[in-house]
Amino acid sequence: MTPGHTLLSLLLPEQLPAGRARRTLLLCGEGAFHATAAVLVASWTGIPQSGLVALLLCTAGLTRRFDQLLDENRRGIYEERRPSPAVNARTAKSLLALFAGLLASFAGVALFVGEAHLGADFGFVLQLAGLGEGTLATRHFGSTLSLLQHNCLVLLTALVLALLYRGYGALLVLAFNACVWGMALALLAHRGFGATGMGALPYAALALAAVLPHLLLEVVGYLLGALAGIYVSKALAQYGLDDPRTAEVLRASGVLLALSLVAVAAGAVVEATIAPRLLGELPVQRAAVLAPGG
Repeated sequence: MTPGHTLLSLLLPEQLPAGRARRTLLLCGEGAFHATAAVLVASWTGIPQSGLVALLLCTAGLTRRFDQLLDENRRGIYEERRPSPAVNARTAKSLLALFAGLLASFAGVALFVGEAHLGADFGFVLQLAGLGEGTLATRHFGSTLSLLQHNCLVLLTALVLALLYRGYGALLVLAFNACVWGMALALLAHRGFGATGMGALPYAALALAAVLPHLLLEVVGYLLGALAGIYVSKALAQYGLDDPRTAEVLRASGVLLALSLVAVAAGAVVEATIAPRLLGELPVQRAAVLAPGG
């Protein structure tokens, strides 16, 4: 058994499929599997606010796959001598697939448990999201500047955690954002759908078109920033600060960090402009909703 393996991770295939579609489906399913398993195990312990424990367990479960993806990235660039943009793009897409599975699982948990009972285990999500009694149609997204400041703060957090804790820190940021976004969006969408006469498919399509673009841009930015932190951390530990190889890694990581800033800035612009316009097409009747924990 190699480091980073857990019993649950051994239930899943060790090698990734060669086909792009099968690879994406496996990674997405793996993210959903570990998130769901972590929520069930944490809930079984009976610990208050067990959602925080679930995030730690989920992160531990995904460590093996995350390390495998990083090793695949290293081999592609330094051993196979493939273009680094193509290799980094493959790694980012793989991590996005994991994130999609996490997001879907936490959204499903929120809908299954229900808002009235979610506060006992995931009260921190309700507090951070500031859901109030609104819906997606009435949600205030903030100005471009305020969103950019928030995104940059999250990016800095991802960079620092990845620099200090490498893969585990990056995964924790990924799982935490998937939990907060997945649950908050699921609850807001559920409230809004209950207040409209729209069909489920048109409502879901419009909501996803409004929300997904900026979420994808933001998570790509956080992932690229986390990867930069991991690569710098490993270079400093393995080569030292004065080694020419460290300088090469620093240059490559600087490019990743610059791309991450572009992504989070674009995400802020899209969230402040496009998302409110699309969501403004949704009916705004107020739904009868329960207060968190009520």
